[in-house]
Formats: sequence, structure tokens, C-alpha cells
Amino acid sequence: MPNHKRKSLSQGPFDGLQNENNHTGKTPAPRRQRFDALFDDPDDYILDNHLGRSIRRMLSPLSKEALVINMDDDAYEYNILQKSPKELHQELRRHITDVKEGLEQSEDKSDLDEHIIDELARMVYGSNMIENVGGGLDFTLKLCKDVFRGGKEPPEEISERDPDYEQLEIYLSNNDLPCKHADILQSYREIVQHAKAARFMIEQVCINSKGLSEDIIVQAHGDLTYKIEISEHISWNVYSGRYRLWNVQCGSHVFMDHSKVRIAMRDMIEELESDIKKATNKGQIDPVALASKYCHQFVNTQRDMIEELESDIKKATNKGQIDPVALASKYCHQFVNTHPFGDGNGRTCRLILNTLLIKYGGGCPIVSIGQDGRDRREYLRIAVAQSMAQLAFFTLQHARDSMLRLKEATKLRVSVLNDEKTRVNLA
Repeated sequence: MPNHKRKSLSQGPFDGLQNENNHTGKTPAPRRQRFDALFDDPDDYILDNHLGRSIRRMLSPLSKEALVINMDDDAYEYNILQKSPKELHQELRRHITDVKEGLEQSEDKSDLDEHIIDELARMVYGSNMIENVGGGLDFTLKLCKDVFRGGKEPPEEISERDPDYEQLEIYLSNNDLPCKHADILQSYREIVQHAKAARFMIEQVCINSKGLSEDIIVQAHGDLTYKIEISEHISWNVYSGRYRLWNVQCGSHVFMDHSKVRIAMRDMIEELESDIKKATNKGQIDPVALASKYCHQFVNTQRDMIEELESDIKKATNKGQIDPVALASKYCHQFVNTHPFGDGNGRTCRLILNTLLIKYGGGCPIVSIGQDGRDRREYLRIAVAQSMAQLAFFTLQHARDSMLRLKEATKLRVSVLNDEKTRVNLA
């Protein structure tokens, strides 16, 4: 069987990193820190295990919507041959309104709950494909949906007798990827742990109404990378859920010195809180711009990012409006340019992107970036360009498409229910 070294598609902008310390031996594994204090409060436990249902309830017209979704005019950069951000934003808001109206007419919403976890599962698949990890689409959807439904979760490991084992082995072999026993188990974990990390972050920030914090980001990264080795020389418990202790670079681009990462992450969270406060004061928000901003920032600082995020949230709250797309894009961008972890930064920044979109978009949208080769290439082009405004526009396109799919699913469900009522009345 082929046994070529597995290479991430994003080894240009994200994960093709060189350790300046040039590790040549296995570092002794320090004790892995977990943030169990997050769960000490019994109110932290989610009574409804179905994540799709919990998110759908955020879309209910009866739910308290703190901020009006409005466009941040300065957040987007686009090609003049494309639809303008203003047009896309109008379509996005119209689809959100239509979905909420459709939910009022629908009695049985279980199909919509399943649609939402399908979108979440595709989010995991696309993000994994950008890094060239995980497995095929159908296999990924099956495992992720088990995690998001909240029933019996997939086991931590699978044996050679398990049908899933054989399916993964065939996938890896067909794609000329390493397919030894350890490779198969790692690919399996790259799916399951990604879904668990997504569930954790979304539940904490969106369902339990917590602010995005350093602790939540670090815990989610620990879940994402649990038992996933970087290389023969760097064990998972050296970097999983921990800020990196070495410097990294990609080609000629050198990421932030490791000694500055912790302060940078805190500053980013403070900036986010400030953005939210501004939007709250204004009474409106652009969730796409917000999410894109901090997705971008994540891959640059972490303490700085958290402080800036808190500031943005505060400003949005004071303003009474927010652009969740602009907000999410901003902090996704910031995070990935901080590159705080030894590995998994790209996947973590995209979890931040979607978590902020769901929270400040009122339960939507969910953007599944990287579903096909063309989409992955465009995302990576933007990453190389390090353009937050291009990321925001790219995210806005996906947000509009995501809400259109949910709108069509809602209309289909309402149509089916109306047909059933008609048949009953005629009987």
C-alpha cells in the first residue's frame, strides 16, 4: 500500500511550518491542562443534547434578539464583476427573515434540526479537506452527526474488525495517503475530535451565552487535537490545548514570536468584547464582518484578540446593531495570523468563524468552507494574501448560500405539512 507523507493543502499559508528549535527528539510530555472549571456550574450542562435543535431555537422569532443585523460598509473587498457586498448582505438578511417566518408556520421542525447538523458536519468536512486530514464526505457526515445529535457518541478508537476501519483504509489508500494502523486511527480522530471541538465551542458561546474566551479556545483546541500527533518528534500532549513554546515560519513569513502569543491572544479577546459593546450600543451588527475579522486575527495574536473582541462586542451592544459576518471574519483573520498553537490553527480559526456567526447572527448562518477544490483554492489564495476584507466577502458569499439552503429546507417542510393538512381535510 502507498505510504507517502501526508501533506496539508494549506501548507502554504497555515500549517507548513518550520520549527526554529528544530526538534530532533521526543519532548517529555507535560501534564495536559484542562479547563474543568468551565463545567463546575450545573447550569453549564445542556439539557437538549441535539445541537441542531438548540441552534434552531436561536432562530425562533420568540427568542430575544439583542442586536439588529446590519452591514459594516468598510469590512468588505470584492471584484467589481461580482455581486456587491451590499446586495449579498440584503439577500442574507432577507433569507434570515424568511427562515424565521417559515419556522412560525412549521409545527414539526425535526427535519430542520437535521438540516442544521448536516451543515455543521459539512463544515467539519470542508475544514478538514483544507488541511488534507480526516476522511471522505459520507464517512465524515456519519461520524459528525452522531456527535452533534448528542446520543451515543462514536468510540474513541476503532478496531481492525470495525467496518469504519476498512472504509477509512480504502479512502486513505485511494488518495495515496499513509494507511498504516496508526494513520487510520489518526484520520478517525481527526473527524471525531473536530466535531467534539465544534460542539464544545458552540455550546459554550452560543447556547450557554458565554463570551469567547482564552479558556474556551484552548479547551476547544485540546479537544480538536486530542491524541493527534504533529510528527514522530512532537507528541500530541506537547501541543494539544497549549500555546506553542517555539517559533514557526512558513516560507519567508515568520509568525509571532512564541513569547508574545499569550499576551496577543488576551488582547484579541479584549478587542472582540469592545466590538460587541459598540454594536450593542448602536443596536445593530454585521455578523459576517465580525466573524471574518476575528477568524483572520486568530491566525495573527491571543490575548490581544480576546480583549479587542470584547471591545467590539461592547461597541456593538451600545450601538444596538452588528455585522456578524464582518465581526467573525475579523477575528478569524486575527487568530490565524497569531498562530498560537503548534498545529490546528486553521481548523480552530474556522471554528471561531462559525461560532461567532451563529452567536451574533441569532442562530445562523453556518458556513462550510472548502467543500470542493475550487473553494479550497480560493480560501487559500485569500489566506496567502492575508486580506481580512477579502475573507469577509468570501464568508459573506458562503453565509448567503447557507441561509438560502436553510430557507429552501424550511419552505419544503412547510409545503409538506400543508399537503398533509389538505389530505386530512379532504378525507
